[in-house]
Amino acid sequence: MPSQAAIKPFGFQCFKAGPAYVIGLGSMAALGVGGTAMSPAKVASLQGSGSFPIALITPALANYPVERRCASIAARLTNLALATNTATPAGIIKLTNNMVAGTLDGLPVLAIKSVSKSNVVATLPKGIDPEKALQLFGSRIQRVAARKVISNAIKDGDIIEFRIYSE
Repeated sequence: MPSQAAIKPFGFQCFKAGPAYVIGLGSMAALGVGGTAMSPAKVASLQGSGSFPIALITPALANYPVERRCASIAARLTNLALATNTATPAGIIKLTNNMVAGTLDGLPVLAIKSVSKSNVVATLPKGIDPEKALQLFGSRIQRVAARKVISNAIKDGDIIEFRIYSE
């Protein structure tokens, strides 16, 4: 079986979409050292990337620029997918099973397994229900990943075609 670094993982990346920054889900070009996702030095355009937008990243928190937040969140999500062996279109549908929603220091957050500073994947805007945000995030991942699974099955000839039987 090829190593995760040898295959093209299905994961998250930060993209620029007009004036906004978005987390996109799709096939990744490459991983960094040790088969982990790295925050890119330059954020690519979403258009023509083959990725689909999953989440909009809102303006900077404190002194943390929006493009850096976007890239950091995308890398954390992809590394979670790699660590849980879900970095494929079929596997990533289950990614949010490893995530929890909650509040930390008065802010809504999404985290890995438990809500603690070291496990935070993303901080949400104030006033957002973190449980609802996690459900929406999971729903969007499922829709995008399912589309890719079907696309791959058609390409690989794994779809069974049913025809009307006539004698």
